[in-house]
Amino acid sequence: MTFMNYETILQKIRPSDEEQKHVREKTANVVQKLLDGAKKNNYFIDVQPGGSTAKNTYLKGDYDIDIFVRFKISDAEAKYFSLKKHSSTLSDYLEKILQTAKIPATRIHGSRDYFQYEDGELFFEFVPVKYVESKEEVENITDMSPLHVRWVNENIGNLSSDIRLAKQFCKANGVYGAESYINGISGHVLDILVIHYGGFEEFIKAVVGWKKPVVVDHLKKHKDVFKELNEAKLQSPLIVIDPIDDSRNAAAALSEEKFYLLILSAKKFLEQPNEDFFTIIPFSQEKIQQEFEETKKLKPDAQLFFFSLQPLDGAKDVVGTKILKIYEFMKREIDEHDFTIYFSGWNFATKESAIYFVVDGKELDKEYTKRGPPTKATTGAERFKEKHGDVVFEKDNYLYATIEREYILVKEFLVELLKNTYISSRAKSIQMRV
Repeated sequence: MTFMNYETILQKIRPSDEEQKHVREKTANVVQKLLDGAKKNNYFIDVQPGGSTAKNTYLKGDYDIDIFVRFKISDAEAKYFSLKKHSSTLSDYLEKILQTAKIPATRIHGSRDYFQYEDGELFFEFVPVKYVESKEEVENITDMSPLHVRWVNENIGNLSSDIRLAKQFCKANGVYGAESYINGISGHVLDILVIHYGGFEEFIKAVVGWKKPVVVDHLKKHKDVFKELNEAKLQSPLIVIDPIDDSRNAAAALSEEKFYLLILSAKKFLEQPNEDFFTIIPFSQEKIQQEFEETKKLKPDAQLFFFSLQPLDGAKDVVGTKILKIYEFMKREIDEHDFTIYFSGWNFATKESAIYFVVDGKELDKEYTKRGPPTKATTGAERFKEKHGDVVFEKDNYLYATIEREYILVKEFLVELLKNTYISSRAKSIQMRV
């Protein structure tokens, strides 16, 4: 017995036959250009589309296409590559191929540089990898990606729709994406989980019962992962053994926050299954404004501060993380200066990102009392007295100091905070809208 009829949802998220044909033809055209460019440069390559388009699990309108350009390293070159594990040489080879093929791609710096190219609504990422058949030959984590695609295609069976549902569910509930500014669940991990549990609903039912740490070892490679895996790979609340590399936790990027949010979302869905759990609500200032107006009815002194940011240029994961760091820094500073945050959030977009805070706007007292160490704590007590001088007093065996606040109005504080180099070094620009 199923929880609900998913066909309406699938009609919205599954690309039409015409769209899939368009993606296939465009991809095939790009692949042929790469092969021709490699031939002209006497490079031996194998080109393999990757990601969700290659596994037929991509969502309607989501046309990010990974293209893995697999370089077949000769015996003469093998020693060179083993000595320089993160060499940029493969990236240089691929750049020459792209130039020869007249594909105007942009080089993006990473552990091994890759390239991005937009063709209408399609967004290609060209990733240079070493041609490998096993994990023992891998010199960079990206070398294994084509093997992941192969594994999924060999094991997916009739679960394409289930994986699409799982992906849409996770996106709509804010837990999708392994990027460091999201720390959610990746598409690769979702592939493994849906295959492991046998479907979308089976996956959801399993999630409801999760208690950290959760271990998913689909191929039963380990008797006890906690004894056999490196401790650094066991810090995540979810441990998913990679079917290609059994020494790797594919879910290592998942944070506890997203782990528990996924469980909560699954529980709510089981309680009342409906399409809302698959509906992605776009970020908008208008929506934040509405939430603020509701808050203001209960908290008349509430003030909304909305910040528009232009991210730096660079890899999405890197510049997105910088926006997250700005948000975390601002939130911490607002809290440390005793202003009360009712709610806050942030949204990353490559052209214009946003940060917002709804804060109690009441004027703070000009002075406040800070409690210090016990009077018996000799070293700490002396330091406290040296720092605060004549305003220190004793009460109930503790030291206290009466301190004058630098800022008593949150708006004045935020205006000054925006001048901090921690913020200005992590975005091209930031503007406050009140």
